Amino acid sequence: MSATVFAQDAQTPEALCEAATPAEEPATREYAQPEDVLEDGVDYLAVICTEAGPITVDLYEDLTPLTVNNFVFLAQEGYYNNTTFHRVMEGFMAQAGDPTGTGAGGPGYQFADEFLGFLTFDRAGLLAMANAGAGTNGSQFFITYDATDWLNYAHTIFGDVVDGLDNAEALTLRDPQAEPEGEGDALDTVIIVTDPATLDIELPESAAPATVEEMEEAMSLLGDAEAQLGLTYDTEVSGSLTAEDVVAAAPESVQEDYSAALEENGFNFRHLVKLNNSECVADYGFDFVQYTTDAFETAEGASAVLNSGILDEVNTADGFEKVEDNTSGLLQFSRAATDCSGADAVDTRVYLQRGRYLVRMDSSFIAELAEQYPLDRILGEQFIQLFESFLVDVYSSER
Repeated sequence: MSATVFAQDAQTPEALCEAATPAEEPATREYAQPEDVLEDGVDYLAVICTEAGPITVDLYEDLTPLTVNNFVFLAQEGYYNNTTFHRVMEGFMAQAGDPTGTGAGGPGYQFADEFLGFLTFDRAGLLAMANAGAGTNGSQFFITYDATDWLNYAHTIFGDVVDGLDNAEALTLRDPQAEPEGEGDALDTVIIVTDPATLDIELPESAAPATVEEMEEAMSLLGDAEAQLGLTYDTEVSGSLTAEDVVAAAPESVQEDYSAALEENGFNFRHLVKLNNSECVADYGFDFVQYTTDAFETAEGASAVLNSGILDEVNTADGFEKVEDNTSGLLQFSRAATDCSGADAVDTRVYLQRGRYLVRMDSSFIAELAEQYPLDRILGEQFIQLFESFLVDVYSSER
């Protein structure tokens, strides 16, 4: 098993690794699926103990909970104990997490990707999942040595190095295909830290939450993209709204409850951008696409609104029906509509959380498209990337 560090154990990463090694071999490295181990309100870090020294990473449990849960579960089970960095490429990355050391090993299961439009491979020190294609994540991970933008939206980023990047960069270069008989540098164990204050390192200061002005400035850059896509910016709908504006736009029957939910959970502002298929180009398959951001004072506030049931009330009162069974697990609502040509269509929206921001993606799809494809994934995984690629700096505080 690997150690988990709690509040009474304040130590340096070096001291933690020294105390945790030699690490015991796990009872098994084969599992049907990872257990749910993440606890609400915990800020997770991990200390990766290596032959070159400790590497401390901040895990994105609020942004990529599925992936972080998997990593924490495997670490706590001792899965990574006494393994190696089997693939280390100069100027690119260091890869580990395969007990066989070949690049072909895994924990016996696979799980889905968690791509976020604003999490891109824009710098060194990012922690991401290795895979063999979409939805094939298991146990293998890598740490980047430089910006690697060709990996964007192909590998889930679930953390970043906050201490010991020099140790990661000191790992011995190795290509398992060119050197199948050799061994990479040792990965002794991975220690999970549940209270950052107990770790004796200087953590980088968190970025301040974005202001409404910064959100507006970031989204103003969509102008070039909308022209390239053949869409037009809806000036009547797009812009920033106060809590009073948001409540006033909701059906009257739910305004009182909606206002209370926003006030109790620290709502700050709403910003939305709507792009229209104003030429009614049939090949697009949709009338419009809209990205709405509700900013809260805390991630807990955003989560409370998302999970309180108030959104069910608001959408039901607005004529939407909740989609109980979709492929993404996102909160989704749909209703019958008519598109710009007068044909049958489906209005649909999904909700996602980005730390202290609650995001809603809306569109109106032609009925034929709605019957053939999972609209929740089109909105929550594809369309969303268009907008969030402009919000890398805005959402930096949520990493």
